[in-house]
Amino acid sequence: MINIRVYCIIFLLVGTILGSSCSGDSNPPKADSESDSTAIPATGTITATASSTAVASRSVSSSIEYREIKNNATGISLMVPESWETAQIQAGIRFLGKHGDFLIIHTPYSRTDMDSFADQFLDSEKTYAEKERLSTSRKLKSTGNLGRAFRRVLFFENGIGNVSLIDFRANPDFLDEYLEIFDMIESSVIVTLVSETNKGVEAVATATPSPTATPSPTASPSPEPTYRHLNGDRIPATTDAGTDTCDARFLETAFCIELLPYTGITAEHLQKTVDGLQAIVGRYPVSKSELKVDWPNFGPNGGYQSYLGVVMWHVEQSDNNRVITDLCRFQMVTADYNAKCSAESTELMDKRATGGATTSPGDMKHNGYLIIASNALMDEPSSPAPSPTDLYFKDPRKVMAHEYFHAYQLSHAVRMSGGTDGAGFDKDGDPLDGVTNAGPMWLIEGTAEYAAVRVSSLEVWMDWDAQLM
Repeated sequence: MINIRVYCIIFLLVGTILGSSCSGDSNPPKADSESDSTAIPATGTITATASSTAVASRSVSSSIEYREIKNNATGISLMVPESWETAQIQAGIRFLGKHGDFLIIHTPYSRTDMDSFADQFLDSEKTYAEKERLSTSRKLKSTGNLGRAFRRVLFFENGIGNVSLIDFRANPDFLDEYLEIFDMIESSVIVTLVSETNKGVEAVATATPSPTATPSPTASPSPEPTYRHLNGDRIPATTDAGTDTCDARFLETAFCIELLPYTGITAEHLQKTVDGLQAIVGRYPVSKSELKVDWPNFGPNGGYQSYLGVVMWHVEQSDNNRVITDLCRFQMVTADYNAKCSAESTELMDKRATGGATTSPGDMKHNGYLIIASNALMDEPSSPAPSPTDLYFKDPRKVMAHEYFHAYQLSHAVRMSGGTDGAGFDKDGDPLDGVTNAGPMWLIEGTAEYAAVRVSSLEVWMDWDAQLM
């Protein structure tokens, strides 16, 4: 039976417990490495997914090119699509395609705990609906839907007798394409038994044919995070809420806008958000070229900092941990799971629990822009004109237009010299002269309010003259 320590680590693996810790003496999960190192000599081999396996037999019928990755500490090798991007997380490694991805995690729990571990791991995703489960002595496969998305999770015994898993997810509109890829990856898995003397030891690549195995280094303070970015149109597929593609209702702007509603957000709430955004995106659009940045973590050719996620949650009904987990999948992308992301997201939610909305910038530490609002804002009425002028300032449609304009502002300022690399800023990230690249606060807020009032007047939600008076 899995004890409470396992229960904690399950939620840590999927990122639903943030800022808390689980005590115990188990080794932490280990990440896969992309290495050409020779595998550690084995005492035998077992197959995770097929009755006959050999590296040479892992051919690919499609035109997709694959590469082999290995984790010598757990005795696992498999093939992954060459073109897919890689994102390192605390629990393992993630490979991202355009409309699908998969995650590899290694746990400290034994094969005898596999069924219990799988149950709790799958139950931790509240929107997952299992449709089929296949189980043998050394593996378990669960297939179903995560919201609308397709999901398949493969649990299997690795080379040191513990449980590893591969979590596949895909946009159902492209399922035929991705099932072929997932089947290829699954059938390519080879598990090699790791001898007792080599357990917990990674093979280190050297210039000699047989690399020397060296113990993992003693834990040291975490280094500064290394940020990685994705083009905006690839981020929707990584989030739990929302859709897997950019929202087609906002194509007048080059921002890839995704609405992320959580439990308790109603159709009326969503309509207010849609109305506010549709009123402004065509009047203040950004072009694709304006969203192009040359930041190295996009790759040698730069990329498009174009994602705009609109998070809406209910203060009483939504699962805050689920919201924060989603935010940290894109908002702050680092080499490891970043507790700072949890803290910043919690602070954002605390500030907006009683109303209003906030826009988070798309600077180098973020994977796009963020607008966040709670039901406290969405419950405000859409004030019919004419109404008392003070009511207009709380109209959710007008507030959403205001927040979009902040993203519009910041998308231009973010590329200015000193605005993204820390130059001219103090240790806390604040500008040394008190003024950000977007300008002084009166200008930032004044122009956003001007734009919101302008489009609200054009949409006849308010009276321009009365509002200026």
